Order: sequence, then C-alpha cells, then structure tokens
Amino acid sequence: MHHGALHFRTWGIDFMVVHFSPFSYKKRGEEAKIILSKLAEVRKQHDRFIVLGDFNAVSPFDAQFYKDNEDMMKSMIESEEKHKHVRNLLMGQLEYGAISAYLNFPLIDVVQKHTIEFEERLSCPTQVFEEVINRGRHINSKRIDYRMVSPSMAEYFTYARVLNGEPIFYLSDHYPVMAEFKF
Repeated sequence: MHHGALHFRTWGIDFMVVHFSPFSYKKRGEEAKIILSKLAEVRKQHDRFIVLGDFNAVSPFDAQFYKDNEDMMKSMIESEEKHKHVRNLLMGQLEYGAISAYLNFPLIDVVQKHTIEFEERLSCPTQVFEEVINRGRHINSKRIDYRMVSPSMAEYFTYARVLNGEPIFYLSDHYPVMAEFKF
C-alpha cells in the first residue's frame, strides 16, 4: 500500500479506511485488489461494511463532468511529462478502473446516490494552497474521496455530501465527506 490502510470492526460493521497512491493508476489497481480481497473475506462472515477515504481515483459516475475539462487534462498531461513517477492517465485519458472495481464488487457510492451537481461532489483540492484567496475552484478539482458501502448498509443510508463550502476552504487539502445512516 502506498500510504496504508486501516481495518477495524465496531458495532458489527467492518470499516476499511484507505489512502491510495496519488501517482499511479496501476498502483491504485493493485491496492484495490488487496482491499477487495479483504472485503471478500469479511463478506463470508457478514454483509455490513464500509470502505472510505482518499482513493486518489476518479469515478465513472463523474465521467460526464470531466469530459470537457480541457484545462484539467492539459495540467495532468503536463504533470506526467514533467514527473516520470506520475502516471495517472491511461493512454492520455482518465482511468476509472479502481473505482469501477469497487462498484463491481458491488459497493454503493453513497455520495453519488445523494448528489446531482458535480460541484456537490468535489473533494479535492481545497483552497488551502491557493495563492489568491477566494479565487474559486482549482482547475484540477475532482472527486477522489468516497464512502462506499455494502448493499445491506445502503438500506440504512439517509444522507451524504461533501462538505466543500467556504467555512472549510482552508482546513485541509481535501474536503470531508459525510454519510449518515439510520439503524
């Protein structure tokens, strides 16, 4: 694992907290296989689990929002040309494999289920590193932080959102993602 992962169980729910590689779609695919292998073992025991954290990957559910963002693509291509260790594009295009693997497991993306507008989903970067205060969203704004839940947990899901409003523009480089469940 590039940054690591945490697995714990509380109140009969297994949680996997992840922080995947920011530099390589191939590494994120390897990390996804490790986590999904662990989840397959958990699923043999029970069906209540949540995977959350910084996946550093984009979702196919958001593809329509990225397709016309030429500035973001230009920036990502330039980053790969400048830094040989950065390989986040597959043949010059966004790569959706890691998140697709979770959706196919299947896991439910609760933020996607509760939001319509892309602005509601953006999780990174915040404005903490901006040189000009209140300039607006960064051209590379993406959704890379998720709350993925098992289908049985989705039955208890009531609300989710990315807390990406002005009061917390400068607290971290990622916005917090909140999900509520009612048992």
